[in-house]
Amino acid sequence: MANEIPGIEQWVENRIKTDPILLTLGIVDGNPVASRVYDTHAPASAIFPYIVITSTVPRDTRGVGTTRIMVDILYSIKVVASVSAYTSISAIANRIDALFHGFNGESGAVAGSPLASVRESALTFNQVEDGREYRHLGGIFRIYTQAA
Repeated sequence: MANEIPGIEQWVENRIKTDPILLTLGIVDGNPVASRVYDTHAPASAIFPYIVITSTVPRDTRGVGTTRIMVDILYSIKVVASVSAYTSISAIANRIDALFHGFNGESGAVAGSPLASVRESALTFNQVEDGREYRHLGGIFRIYTQAA
């Protein structure tokens, strides 16, 4: 059996990077926010706004014995920006929600393919570093994937 996590992460990133609506949002110097997607954390040189995806707590669902049926994993998917109000990044966060909440994969999908995803909770917080304010807005999504 294989580890499904790399395939899930690739699916999440591709879903964001190829979404036609995200390709029109958060444009800086001609580049949309969909081109600024980072795994776990962004580099210090990252241009705002950007999207960060972080996986947490994968869990296998097993049948009788050791057979894995599926994997479900929580992902934090959020937009981060140096802004004073959430409203300036809400269109990006709303699109992330639309992409991942209520996704239903195809019946008979190949092993490792996402079966469904739902939002478990909203994600919002702000932070201040060196007098600069940062806002984080997105969600915690549970992604169900057929075992590989």
